Amino acid sequence: MRIDNNAANRLHRLLTQAKQLPGNTLMGEAWRKVLRLETDDLSLLLLRLGRLLELPHRVQAELQRVDAFNPGLHLRWKPAVDKAFSGLNLGAAIEPFQRLVDQTSLYSLEVCGDLLARFAPERVLEREEISELWDKAQELLQSLDSSDLPVELDAYLRKHATSIIEALSSYDVVGVSGVQNAVESAVGSIPFNASVLARIREQDKPVFRKFWTLLARAALIVSLTTDMVQLGQSVVALLPEPAVTAVEIDELPAAEPPDTNPA
Repeated sequence: MRIDNNAANRLHRLLTQAKQLPGNTLMGEAWRKVLRLETDDLSLLLLRLGRLLELPHRVQAELQRVDAFNPGLHLRWKPAVDKAFSGLNLGAAIEPFQRLVDQTSLYSLEVCGDLLARFAPERVLEREEISELWDKAQELLQSLDSSDLPVELDAYLRKHATSIIEALSSYDVVGVSGVQNAVESAVGSIPFNASVLARIREQDKPVFRKFWTLLARAALIVSLTTDMVQLGQSVVALLPEPAVTAVEIDELPAAEPPDTNPA
């Protein structure tokens, strides 16, 4: 069974799903189905399509880091896929796109996916982990809806919670890197926003704790580097009174990092 632990396998899966749709399906409707969007929001569709269009470049970049990479062999799929993507028209039928992405191109892409799965696999998140982080981020947003935090403090927390939610929503296209980037951005912002965090901690401790619990669990799940997590912990521990203590930090939910080796 192929595991979506690299950009090539994700691109292969998405293109295969697009080819399985009736040829008279309009592009916009087709990609909403493939990307599993349950809304007619055009801006969201374009955002997700943008992430999809990045995949060919990401596949090539990942392949170039593998010693066994052979451009003449492993990039045979790219001209056809690039041509298909260059002609995207959301109001046109998908059949021309399906013809351009032929079985030969898909097989070539599948070979790349196998190569990356063996020599450069990504961390794979379990559905339960994605759901857990999603729930924690949504819980934080719901708490903010009933909180009296000033606008600038509310905006700081919402920015990082919504960024994590969008990364989780795009996981089937982007993979773990999107979630890692969102978590790294949040944790990395802590040293530059110590005064903001101190005010949040002082004015709404439950909201503060939900934010830190979300980051702590997310960092563990996506295997964020220990140095970055410790940097965030150090800053939080040094917040002026009333502040979270080292004991409180240690009490945050924890678990052993999941096995990163593909089955």
